[in-house]
Amino acid sequence: MNYNDYYSQSLQQLNNSPSKDISPLGTKAPLEATANALTGDFALENKDYAKAVEYFSKAITIDRENFYTYERRATGYFFLQDYTKAVESVLQSIQLESTFSNCKLAGECYLQMTDFSNAIKYFDMAIEKSKKQNGANVANEPEYKNALAVICNNRGISYFKKGDLANGIASANEGILYDPSYHNNHFIKAIMLMQTGKKTEAIASFRTAADLGNPNALGALSMIQ
Repeated sequence: MNYNDYYSQSLQQLNNSPSKDISPLGTKAPLEATANALTGDFALENKDYAKAVEYFSKAITIDRENFYTYERRATGYFFLQDYTKAVESVLQSIQLESTFSNCKLAGECYLQMTDFSNAIKYFDMAIEKSKKQNGANVANEPEYKNALAVICNNRGISYFKKGDLANGIASANEGILYDPSYHNNHFIKAIMLMQTGKKTEAIASFRTAADLGNPNALGALSMIQ
């Protein structure tokens, strides 16, 4: 199905659905904006990121007050590696309503732009949003624990790039608490431990990373043992 047909079909379904329950924008959004957003989502699913940006931009032209379309357009820009436009769009999303996902995306954009201070800021915000949305036992929520581990890894990398090894190690440790099976936190922790002179602890972390499938850990071990 081409995108024009998908848009037309989505608009027809919205017109025929009294509850508008297929809308990602909420029931009060203009139907044309919602149909464009659904078509943008369809394009993202098909990894057609330029078309996704096009349709989310159309949705924004009709309804400029919905955080979802700005975030999803930012996702399209992110995969197009246009990080400047991605961060501009995601910050507009956050201004309308900050959520776990748009704060996480902002952190990822800033990380790619090597703006490590802002990356840390938005990764922190994403973690706090997740805790507020899911309660104190967020680490037990399957939907979030791996995502939180990834955020902690990316935040740890950001601290590492800033030369703040203590906070980098702390971030990796937090990620390990969320998901011990995510090998990248063990790996980045090992690198930072080596730089702080804690070789024995670093070797243990490299071994754990290797056991969990990290592709670089065995090579690192062979160089230091």
